[in-house]
Amino acid sequence: MKLGSIGTGRIANRFVLASETVQGLKVNAVYNPHPGSAEAFAANHKLAHAYSDFGSFLDEVDAVYIATPHETHKEYVSKALDAGKHVLCEKPMCFSKKDAESLFSKAKEKQLVLMEGFKTAYCPGFQLIMEQIRTGKIGEVVDISAAFSRIPENMAGLREVENREYGGSFTEYGSYTLLPIAMLFGCHPKEMRFSSILNSNGTDCFTKVDLAFDKGFAEGRTGLGVKTEGQLVVSGTKGYLLAPSPWWLTKYFEIRHEDPNDTERFETNFDGSGLRYEMEEFLMQISGTRPTNKEMQNVSIFAAEIMEEFLKKRMSQNGI
Repeated sequence: MKLGSIGTGRIANRFVLASETVQGLKVNAVYNPHPGSAEAFAANHKLAHAYSDFGSFLDEVDAVYIATPHETHKEYVSKALDAGKHVLCEKPMCFSKKDAESLFSKAKEKQLVLMEGFKTAYCPGFQLIMEQIRTGKIGEVVDISAAFSRIPENMAGLREVENREYGGSFTEYGSYTLLPIAMLFGCHPKEMRFSSILNSNGTDCFTKVDLAFDKGFAEGRTGLGVKTEGQLVVSGTKGYLLAPSPWWLTKYFEIRHEDPNDTERFETNFDGSGLRYEMEEFLMQISGTRPTNKEMQNVSIFAAEIMEEFLKKRMSQNGI
């Protein structure tokens, strides 16, 4: 399958490198509205084609990978689907529940695969976490706490910080923390509350989201320029599961009980940056060897809804 990259940034570079380990897929083209950026990216990765014209780019590929600034994702997804292309889009795909539902409806109508890049969901370690929890080893889940934070080497000029409308820690990393919450508690919280510490330009350097569900409670914490322990803790009536940082790249985790000697340790394989797992899932859905993952579509819609509510709250904090 010929796949084209829309975008030439950090994650796009990692994606192309990871694609070399995936059979049945070839990144053969790149698009960037700035010709110099597209040509430099293509030369660096030895890609056959570099385009600054979007229509010509789409004519060259069977599917696209979108790794552009967050606010551009929705439009690129829609245009690619209209052109009959399968789409794998980085998180967050969009910033409203309505938009997410609309994009998935369009993909279904056109019989195309649309996936949001929740790479963690397809990694063996995270899948084993879900499997072990669902066996009942920790009993009934009553609380989930997930965190993701990073202190960049150089904050000055960083897109994630400088983009006043769509930047900040939660839009950048919140999707990761929402993944286990949605998969274990579902996508219909009864209550949600956001607490953020803002930078001088109005983006958030640290955010906590608290969600209440019929079955329990959940907390997501994100930091950009603020560091916290990036672990996943799932608490149950018979014990708890602890996946240490970086849990989103799970290599091992533990299930612990009241007796400290009653601890199970699980180790799994993890290749590279983890991007190859979502690529393989994408290919299998396109080929029909695996059906459309409705659960992950619901997670995407849920994440878009939470992002929408978060941005409303942040705007109010900024007096907008």
